[in-house]
Amino acid sequence: MKIGLIVIGKTDAGYFVEAINEYKNRLTHYIPFEMEVIPDIKNVKNLSEAQQKDGPETLGICGRRSLRF
Repeated sequence: MKIGLIVIGKTDAGYFVEAINEYKNRLTHYIPFEMEVIPDIKNVKNLSEAQQKDGPETLGICGRRSLRF
């Protein structure tokens, strides 16, 4: 099993970045772990209604792999 975490937006606060890296290092000792950062979408008002409904797939943000829940 492999754990993949997809997060939206980059964290700028130093203490959060440090905590995230510490957690990733601890977790990778037990199970394969991957974290992908999706950039925030700017100017949502300029998107068409279809793009707003379909989300990341329409914008091509996370189309390279399927998500399983």
